[in-house]
Amino acid sequence: MPPIQKISTESVRKIVAGQVVIDLAGAVKELLENALDSGATTVKINLHNQGMDCVEVVDNGAGVGVEDRPLLCEKHATSKLDKFESLYEDGEGEVKSFGFRGEALFSLAQLSDEVVFETKTKGEAIGQRLVFGRDGKLKPSLTTKVARPNGTTAQVKNLFAALPVRRVDLQRRIKSQRVKLFRMLQAYAITCVGVRLTVCDVKVVKGKKGKPDSTKSETKLSTGMSTKISQTMSSVLGAKFVAGMAEFSMSLDETIMVLRGGLSGMSGFGIRGLVAKPPTGEGASSGARDLQFFSVNGRPVDIPNFTRAIGDAWRNFDHLGKKPAVALDVKLPNSMFDVNLSPDKREVFMADEARFCDVLKERLVKFWQGSDGSFVSNEVQDMSK
Repeated sequence: MPPIQKISTESVRKIVAGQVVIDLAGAVKELLENALDSGATTVKINLHNQGMDCVEVVDNGAGVGVEDRPLLCEKHATSKLDKFESLYEDGEGEVKSFGFRGEALFSLAQLSDEVVFETKTKGEAIGQRLVFGRDGKLKPSLTTKVARPNGTTAQVKNLFAALPVRRVDLQRRIKSQRVKLFRMLQAYAITCVGVRLTVCDVKVVKGKKGKPDSTKSETKLSTGMSTKISQTMSSVLGAKFVAGMAEFSMSLDETIMVLRGGLSGMSGFGIRGLVAKPPTGEGASSGARDLQFFSVNGRPVDIPNFTRAIGDAWRNFDHLGKKPAVALDVKLPNSMFDVNLSPDKREVFMADEARFCDVLKERLVKFWQGSDGSFVSNEVQDMSK
């Protein structure tokens, strides 16, 4: 057996980076969350050549301060967290941002040919264009001035160029990777009320008869700056789908008070959103689609135990084994859940999750029993046209 030796810093960086961002959806998610954390109300995602040539995210957020710009792609450099304990603090010191590890941009730089930023803050007359290499370091000689509105444009060029096997996999399975990507984008589009989100495919059109090439943009997803989840869902899945949904709301204050022995002056915790209306009539079949979106404090996550609890409640009204469509946001104290489990933060651990599942199932059964009996099938519309 060869002797034990330390792995080179460059190899370690590539190994770790490949774990943080594993596919196209992961790359887009990290850039989108940065835009949302900047306070953007308008975010546009451009997928050049389906995302294989370049992923570009344009926002109208606060922009990046001049002093912070050289650190954009440095490992574990972030403005969103100063100490570990903040992840689980309630009240004034709690972390409200999507990101907190400071790994994403560093990883994207490691995995791609280059990462480019254009940014401008409110106090600047003109913005800057910055280029970062695979080592996460700024290339000062390539920094230029650029005229642009307030906000940031982030570009990741040739994702996975540093990992040939991953790059080939992206190219070969681009269709399935885009299915996962758009399912993820649907979750953010529905959950992030008050944000106008647009996703476009950008293709290169070859010029004819000596004319230069041009680009053609096709909108694949678009939401308005809606303030209600029913409106964002209508933009994403269509009015016919929303017609089969009903508003749902339940408080968790009493449950949390019992579990914690008090709320220390905090309240307003609960589960709110939309759930499918129940089927009616003897032997009636639900047309509800198995589209379920969950978020915790506004962060889209997967909650398998909630899915099972909802399915158990639904079987009281539909015995054909189908699952209801839902879009639910769970508001909890930071000290009662943990998203620091996986690099993509899609997994979540809840303290006393079994109890929350029980009260959700009980409340849903009562809610569907008290329905007016009307049922409309959840029919998904193609909203990209």
